[in-house]
Amino acid sequence: DPHLNAADRSVALWLENHGEQPVSLQIRVLAWQQGERGDGYADQGEIQASPPLATVAPGKKQMVRLIQLHQAPADGEAAYRVLVDEIPRADAPPDIAGGNGMGVRFQMRYSVPLFVYGAGVWVHNPIDKDGPGEGAKPGLSLRVEGAADHRFLVVANRGPVHARLAQASLLGPNGQATPLAAGLLGYVLPGAQLRVPLPAGAGTHGLSLKAKVNDEV
Repeated sequence: DPHLNAADRSVALWLENHGEQPVSLQIRVLAWQQGERGDGYADQGEIQASPPLATVAPGKKQMVRLIQLHQAPADGEAAYRVLVDEIPRADAPPDIAGGNGMGVRFQMRYSVPLFVYGAGVWVHNPIDKDGPGEGAKPGLSLRVEGAADHRFLVVANRGPVHARLAQASLLGPNGQATPLAAGLLGYVLPGAQLRVPLPAGAGTHGLSLKAKVNDEV
């Protein structure tokens, strides 16, 4: 996942075409918030993608620079989503052929998280392991909401930076494990919460959540 520190002017995002035809792409950056209804996105003027449009030939790469126009607030984190949309070619054959010359053509979209840190904030990750002092960490708490078979595990984040939760499982009071996600469970932005449906039969008391948080167990 790309990120920008306070001193960074830009970060590179590489797009590579493994197909057999040229691919035209539109690149946009949207502000990312989380509320009671889930993720929300909005236009913004802090981060700019350059170029905003690109055509990548088969077997080639295209670098897109994500340029920081305005710094994030000091001691804080700003979250964005980089949307990479495929622009369909008029002469492209359908991905699924149908009768009478009709067919279905897929339009691909990739959504990449981008985090921008203000002065005084850095986050440990497997690539950039160094930084001044101790890295900022999310502050997570758990609770169970709902009743009967409509219960949710709510993960709240009161820390200064996001939490990326992956490879998650619930541990019961006797140590039994109930898998929640083999891969990505979800993101929890600062001041927000993530609601995860609990599997049927999961207990309500003495639960622990085992997961990778920002790639660390």
